[in-house]
Amino acid sequence: MLRSLVGSEMCIRDRVSTQSTGKARDRNGDLMQVEPTRVTQALISAACDDQSDQVRQGARQALFKLGCQHTQVVLESCTIYVREAYLDSASLDGVRVELIKVLDRIAQNRGADLDSDAAHNLAEFATALMGCPSAAESASNLMLTLGSNAALKHVLNQLLLHRKMSPQLTSVDLVVLRCLGDLALSNPTAFHEQDGFQVALQQLLPLLKAAPPHRRFEVLVEVLSSYCEASQSIGETKFEPDFLEGAQLLVQGWLQSRDDVVRRVGASALAQCIPALSIAGFEQVLPGAFPHVVRALSNRVLLLTSAECVSAMLERIAGGSAEGFMESNTNSLLLSLFPPLCAPVPATESQLTSSGARLRSELLRCFELLAKVRPVFVVKYLMSKLEDPRTQSHEFTGALGVVRHLLSHVEAELGKYKDHLVQQVLVLVNKSHQLGVSREIMQLGLAFSAKGWLDKSACSVFVPKMLEHAAQTDKSIETSLAKVKPADKVDHQATLEQFRTMCDHILDLLLKGGDSTMEEILWTCLLYTSDAADEEDSVDLGGRRIIKKKKKKM
Repeated sequence: MLRSLVGSEMCIRDRVSTQSTGKARDRNGDLMQVEPTRVTQALISAACDDQSDQVRQGARQALFKLGCQHTQVVLESCTIYVREAYLDSASLDGVRVELIKVLDRIAQNRGADLDSDAAHNLAEFATALMGCPSAAESASNLMLTLGSNAALKHVLNQLLLHRKMSPQLTSVDLVVLRCLGDLALSNPTAFHEQDGFQVALQQLLPLLKAAPPHRRFEVLVEVLSSYCEASQSIGETKFEPDFLEGAQLLVQGWLQSRDDVVRRVGASALAQCIPALSIAGFEQVLPGAFPHVVRALSNRVLLLTSAECVSAMLERIAGGSAEGFMESNTNSLLLSLFPPLCAPVPATESQLTSSGARLRSELLRCFELLAKVRPVFVVKYLMSKLEDPRTQSHEFTGALGVVRHLLSHVEAELGKYKDHLVQQVLVLVNKSHQLGVSREIMQLGLAFSAKGWLDKSACSVFVPKMLEHAAQTDKSIETSLAKVKPADKVDHQATLEQFRTMCDHILDLLLKGGDSTMEEILWTCLLYTSDAADEEDSVDLGGRRIIKKKKKKM
């Protein structure tokens, strides 16, 4: 069967050749019109129905190759097959999916060479199948493929100009809306040139206004977010009034919902709308949105999207919009941002490393932007955490991590308070082991040193503690290495080597601190190793063991 299918495909390719007249000559020289053939129908039937996976795969490949040369032939055959071959809707769903996938590959292969008639017919075929639940995703993918080529005009005509959506929103409407949002993101320039934003927003906003905040209509909010992001990517500001109306609808309805999922979707969309607003529009939305978003920071479900929204707001404020707004709102924001940054990750989320890292990055970004706007408030808040004896270990860890992040990203704003910060960290050095923050203190000390913030006296305090911490860490790594399975020792050994490499850089970094000289640094090191060797039989120094000789008893 497979050989006959491939042979039939070759026969079609021999009998049907592309000519400017749209006609072809058979082997006898008679003219014939290019049209669906029995062989094409046989290929489609085998591609969808044959029980052998090998035959189905071979038939799809043959159909794909044929369609790359004669797209219209294959498309018309597919349309006829879907219309006439099956009466059983359950079987028809699978057929539709397979045919759409073949047509999608053909459209990708043809690219910009796809002629206008074929593009129009493909878009019409895909739109007609969007109402089939199992075929909707494949039909949308075909539309995206067409939209990325020169056929975007035909796609938009099918999705927008020939469709009237009611506030009830059918399942087909939701698929179409999501497809439009994806088209805007994938090809924003062409989408704008074809008046896609204008027509799409004229259709979307009335629907968003009429639809209540509900999970069923979250597609509306997601599409609004896509339009905002797409217009921003091409620097288009023409539709700012539309985005302002959308942002106000989000604040008035979606952010005030009792459903966490609805609020999360609303906050995520608002984060995309904010950069698309004018200064006046942002200042109009900010007072109503800010309390809802800040309050949502205490909800674990809403935390990430709320942090993204706060970050978007602070980005605009740091850029010069609504400059006076944070004078009375900084403290409340700090009180809301700091606890989730310090909170341990629940066991169920410990494996979601990408999500956890993204959340931490967004929260630190909020502190960074807030430090640009109100540095005094941020430093005072962090210092209060470091000075308060009631501060818990995880809060020390969070505060030290924020200081280190700010040192890397907003050194100019933080530099005005460097003496105060260094002195407070020096106070914590001797209590670092008791507080359980030895690692964080040492990391911050190295960061201070790299920035040249440590003078001679500070170096003399930091160096022994750093070396002691290095020795203890090295010993604990070696102990754990002895307990692990042989199969896991490679990873542990790599960790040990990385740690020892870090120890080799400690002195080099400390030499950059203040006015310290090599003699002063080395003298401190020698004092540490000498004292340690007097107390123990041996001492680890970053992986280099100093062994004390024992006196022989007489």
